[in-house]
Amino acid sequence: MNSQRFIDGVKRGKLSRRDFHKELAAFGIGVASIPLVPRMAAAADDPTVFAWSGYEDPGFHSQYEAQHGSLPNFLQFGDEDEAFAKMRAGFQPAFTMACSYKAPHWYDAGIIKPIDVSRLPNFDDFVELLKDVPGTQFDGQRAWVCMD
Repeated sequence: MNSQRFIDGVKRGKLSRRDFHKELAAFGIGVASIPLVPRMAAAADDPTVFAWSGYEDPGFHSQYEAQHGSLPNFLQFGDEDEAFAKMRAGFQPAFTMACSYKAPHWYDAGIIKPIDVSRLPNFDDFVELLKDVPGTQFDGQRAWVCMD
């Protein structure tokens, strides 16, 4: 049944309970199987970026794609609590981001580690206030860097 026929049936009260449940079950199976669909945008050995939606836009990553031939794998989270829970459960992306106020919590949980800023070629060009955001250095090591 197409979606418009389903909606019309519900609105008019002309959809049987059995058909209603059948359509909901089909929708649920479809949604549940989305993560099983193979991703075509990135190779399996590309790093995984775990971030908010929008950062997967190829326009943000043309230099990376030019150097490596493909974009990283992208997995979006809805909010930082969801991301935290997923990583605490064992998910290990190559790169993730949280707002600076979450850095102490994520660091204490072992989710983020110190960053070697000598590997960031543009770090010296950062606005000074963004280099040393309060609460983002632990035991003298930087574990969070402003990225946007």
